[in-house]
Parts: sequence; C-alpha cells; structure tokens
Amino acid sequence: MEINELFNLIDSNDPVNKLVEEENVFKHLTKRLGIFFGILAVLFIGAAIIDDDYVMLGAAIVSAGLTVILLLFLLIESFTLFSKKKKQLGKGNLIVIAIAVFIFGVFVLSNL
Repeated sequence: MEINELFNLIDSNDPVNKLVEEENVFKHLTKRLGIFFGILAVLFIGAAIIDDDYVMLGAAIVSAGLTVILLLFLLIESFTLFSKKKKQLGKGNLIVIAIAVFIFGVFVLSNL
C-alpha cells in the first residue's frame, strides 16, 4: 500500500475509519474522584502523623477548599463536555455535583 492510499483511508468519511471515543462514565468519574480522594488521604495522613490540633484544623480547611475547587472543575468540565456532544459524561459530572451538594445540605441542616 502506498502512502497516498493510506492518506486516502484516513481522510475518508467511512464510519469504519473513524476513531470513536466510548463514553465510559464510570472510568471518567473514577479517575477524577480517585485523584481527589487520594490527595485528601495524603493530606489527612500527614496531619495525623504530625498530631497537632491546629494542623488537623488546617487540613480540614484545606480539604473544604479542595472540595469547592473540585466541584467548580466538574461544573466547568460538564459545560465543555455538553458542548462537545458528550452528554453522558456531562450528566455524570452533574450527578456527582448534585450528590455532593445534597450531602453537604444534609450535614448542615442536621447540625443547626
């Protein structure tokens, strides 16, 4: 096969030659949440090793900030995923945001 034939195969609009990304929502969310919980685990393990009340308070404040950053990242990413026509991944992000807001609301309302 010559190089010109290879380029013709790549440029053709046949569905066989298209690279189709599979929208695996579980894999998508597992990567993001795994990294997030891994960072939180390292943060709190380090605070537990130091064993100081102020360090643990600082770890709690930093974890709250990281949670807000994660939720903002997921919200922005969901908008970009919807614009790229990857609706399943965008919906998965929005469901994770809704679950986090629900848990936060239950936690706050139970402590009033």
